[in-house]
Amino acid sequence: MANLFSTSDLNQINKAFQEDIPDTFLKNDIIYHQAGQIYDRFMESNDDQAFRDIPLKGLIVDSDSKQDAAVKFSQMGRTDMSEHYVLINFAQLEANGLVDANREILLQANADYMTLRGERYEVTSVTQVPDLATLKTYVKVVYRDNIRPKR
Repeated sequence: MANLFSTSDLNQINKAFQEDIPDTFLKNDIIYHQAGQIYDRFMESNDDQAFRDIPLKGLIVDSDSKQDAAVKFSQMGRTDMSEHYVLINFAQLEANGLVDANREILLQANADYMTLRGERYEVTSVTQVPDLATLKTYVKVVYRDNIRPKR
């Protein structure tokens, strides 16, 4: 089976993914709040956990199914349950210490949160976008408008 791309083609595509696409599209300011120790020594929720604030750049993609989203009402008012996502360059996560030695992502859904456009959002899932050959390209971080109170 023949390769679709030559080594030169892959190098050009890798360069585009690492330099051109982030410079062109990943311009939104994001503050990622990485949770510290989630559980205390008794394996209960740690109310005193600290968060590490990490400034990042990404592409914010708002849900296009806003009208179909479930809306919940409570004493606090209306909560939009639709999910949105942010694309973040994998290399940027590495540079900020959000990837371990095995190149595994250290973001934690349902523990971390993000600040976008001055609003706080709950991280509901973190997914690696499929790799391009051996290059890890982007990470998709899904978030939701409802946010439980955090310090």
